[in-house]
Amino acid sequence: MDYRESVYPEIDSDGEIINEANFPNDDGGEDSIVVNAGGAKRQSAARAVCCDSCFQLGMQCEGNMYGTIHRGVPGDDMYGYYLSIGCGPQGVNDNNLPQVPFQQPANYHDEWVAWERRKQGQPPVDPAMQAGPGMPIDPAMQAGPGMQAGPGISLSYQVLLDQAHHAASQGVPINVERITQLLQNDDQNGISVEASQNAQDLSVFLGKPVVQFPNSNNRFWEEVPITVLPSGLQTSIEELQNINPGWNADLNYIAPIVLVSDTPHARPRSPGPARPQFFVPCTTRNMDITIPPVNLTLPPGHPERANLELLRRDPFMAHPRPDGDSLLSSIPFFRMWDQGVMLPNPKPCVMQNRHGNCNKLTLNCCEDTTHYHDVPMCIDCDMRDRQKLLPVLQAGAESMRQYLCADCLDNDNGPLFDRLREQGFVVYFDNWERHNLPDFSAESITSNGLYQNQRVGGYGGRPLEVTGCACAMKLFNRVICSPHRIQHILNMSANIVDMREYVQGLYGRMVCPLCRKNPGIDSYGFQGPKGSERKAKGWACLQCHAIVLREKMDGLEPRFLLQESATAPPPYNIREEDKDAARRVIGQKNEPDPPVFWDPNVHQY
Repeated sequence: MDYRESVYPEIDSDGEIINEANFPNDDGGEDSIVVNAGGAKRQSAARAVCCDSCFQLGMQCEGNMYGTIHRGVPGDDMYGYYLSIGCGPQGVNDNNLPQVPFQQPANYHDEWVAWERRKQGQPPVDPAMQAGPGMPIDPAMQAGPGMQAGPGISLSYQVLLDQAHHAASQGVPINVERITQLLQNDDQNGISVEASQNAQDLSVFLGKPVVQFPNSNNRFWEEVPITVLPSGLQTSIEELQNINPGWNADLNYIAPIVLVSDTPHARPRSPGPARPQFFVPCTTRNMDITIPPVNLTLPPGHPERANLELLRRDPFMAHPRPDGDSLLSSIPFFRMWDQGVMLPNPKPCVMQNRHGNCNKLTLNCCEDTTHYHDVPMCIDCDMRDRQKLLPVLQAGAESMRQYLCADCLDNDNGPLFDRLREQGFVVYFDNWERHNLPDFSAESITSNGLYQNQRVGGYGGRPLEVTGCACAMKLFNRVICSPHRIQHILNMSANIVDMREYVQGLYGRMVCPLCRKNPGIDSYGFQGPKGSERKAKGWACLQCHAIVLREKMDGLEPRFLLQESATAPPPYNIREEDKDAARRVIGQKNEPDPPVFWDPNVHQY
């Protein structure tokens, strides 16, 4: 039996088994379900007696107990036990089933000691046994839920720290020590959790998919139908059938995304900025964002007129992307695979049409890292898909940009680069004159949990094609399966609408992302002094939150997006160091086993 299949039997309202489910045993065979009796729903996968369901109901399991163990055996309530019997890490009722057989970590015995000590209300590590100076303690052994992580910290902060420690114990990259220090400082300064920006940032980080669904608790889907969001690009079923045809009538002949997980496990997502565009601190009040009275008396249609009907401040609208992550963060910035070639031997292309799959043999696969298995896609299907959808992105590229104002672009009002110093944005700029650029990067809790003091943002190089930022390059210079590409475009279009509604809810109009007072230069048709005519242009991407600076508006034509060119520079083509790593991974693959996934510590973008 495939260990990814459900091990749960179907049980009707009277507690009777509708169908019998089998599960693999230690001898390579299968065990049948344990018969329930008296309404106690004994679970087939559970080896412990009582099983989780009966134990929670205060009932005793009855029926066939062959091959079971008594509840209370050391470790029978830990995540490793459940994963080893094919269940999710939280118990037999956890549907987040493992996709690969569980392998016990080397320090599992230490984790068990900490687990037992927590249940007894003791610190997870015996103080007498703690590591000496210079010997770090494994994060899995640090304070867990219900345990005090630092002296004298209030309960409201402690709850957040417990969640951070739990995330670290699940392998989530998070700098618990640094975050603990920040929260302790806020607590000691009398700042409540609600008024602590550090606490709010940690809450945002703890809500990210990488935390909610780490590799130890990732969710996997064999197929996910295409979803059209109400606020985004509206398209008909017929249009989707033409762009992304499928053969399944139950899915309206629209191909679904296949073999996908919530969290990439090939390597981490591309990090977002330190703060998203148009971020406002959690303590911001209505009176803190003023609208000059003159802006209300201007005639309708004037670029500087504020529309009070658009304001949404009581309360403030939630930021659409509080962590600043791009919706394309699962597509690598620096390419992992040379021309998308990641198979040692050809496989049939699985891109669908109305009659079946393409089936043309190919070495290429979709480069979106949320796929948990190879998804072969031939170059012909990929190029045909790029040609269909690139015009859609080009038509929407302007709506992705919020332009800076002429005052912020004018260096006579203060060097623009200095205003971007240590703001944590990626800045794309044609540095022909080789200016000494400042450090644009910054620390961030929301983006990367301050992990290992890694900073986010920085100089991104020359502006890239079509969008200036990485968005077009990721979508159209990578081998991306048709369903993924169209879903990314639909999600991006909805996100842009939400971002514009959010900004207008704060200011009553669209404003410059730097000063947040003046209209962008596009509001004046790029003409005259306020339109920065014959001067530098600049914008923020409302999708990936990067800053793009240009001397002129042309030069962003799609040179490399509709063909694979060996002469294209990185990030369009693969870097030499990545090329060597890709060769090693391809050489390790042994079909038909699942692929050897990329080391998540190799590259971060």
